[in-house]
Amino acid sequence: MIVGTSDRFEFKLFDFEGALAGIFRAPGFEKPLTTEMILAEKETSIQEGGGEPEVRRQADEFFSPDLQPAMVPAFMGVEYDPSGLIWVGEYKRRPELRESWFVFRETGELLGRVVLPTGSEIHAILSDRILLQPPHELDVPVLRVHRLARVDSS
Repeated sequence: MIVGTSDRFEFKLFDFEGALAGIFRAPGFEKPLTTEMILAEKETSIQEGGGEPEVRRQADEFFSPDLQPAMVPAFMGVEYDPSGLIWVGEYKRRPELRESWFVFRETGELLGRVVLPTGSEIHAILSDRILLQPPHELDVPVLRVHRLARVDSS
């Protein structure tokens, strides 16, 4: 089992008996949340809400600087594949915009980055294939299987 919180890029790995099997951290993935980022999100929220006075009031309240975390979430989504690799989804405010997944060994060694079609949802990661649901212009659920070309780096 993999346990982590997105306030920092850190995961705890537990075996099937519940014993701690390891902890890994991936430095360099954390990003400070800047005032510019907060203001940009606030403006996007106001525009998407129609710009009405009540929407502006709610945005002012929600995006108050004293309520914001110091850091942008470090990741969004974690998958564990049958070969023991850990797939960590890049953080995007909107999951439908995510396209990158970082792949690590259980030791924490970064093996690489996998770029998927923007907004794809992973349904399964197998040893040599990945099952995705890419976005569809008519919102028709379509699953696609893609081969994974793994490079042995041991």
